[in-house]
Amino acid sequence: ALAPQQAIYRDIFDWLNNTIKIGAEIEDTHFVIKAHPAELSKGTDQCLGDWIDENYATLPTNFTFLPPDTDVNTYSLIRDLDAGIVYASTVGLEMAFNRIPVVTGGYPPYHGFGVTYDPTTQSAYKKKIEKINQLECSEDMGERAERFAHLLFISKAFDYPYSSIDIGQHTY
Repeated sequence: ALAPQQAIYRDIFDWLNNTIKIGAEIEDTHFVIKAHPAELSKGTDQCLGDWIDENYATLPTNFTFLPPDTDVNTYSLIRDLDAGIVYASTVGLEMAFNRIPVVTGGYPPYHGFGVTYDPTTQSAYKKKIEKINQLECSEDMGERAERFAHLLFISKAFDYPYSSIDIGQHTY
């Protein structure tokens, strides 16, 4: 999901770089970049914090980076957001479920279902981000998010008896 052919950006870092560039010009908006907690437990090809350090001496003043080990709860953060921007994250669906407008830059599974704003070009993406403060999650978008979340998390869920979870530990 992180580099689908249908995405308007080459990869998540190309998307993030452009988002930071666009967002730096929007003085009345604060952006929060939150690394996925799995960066600590599962490891990734490249950690978000390392990429930011390699590409930015400092982030623009209207950006805050939250590392993967942050104590900030994603769901608490969602309640305080006016809008969300995601590449290909389930959190985008959860934000829409909570009636937060979301712009996608990648190609998450809910792309094209009327749940989020899904620009089809980088130019259209830039226009959406520049007007992020004016976006709304319509009642229809919220209802579609509810139905999609039910399909994804309830209807399509199946038992997987080959692993178990013990208070934060995976047992294989």
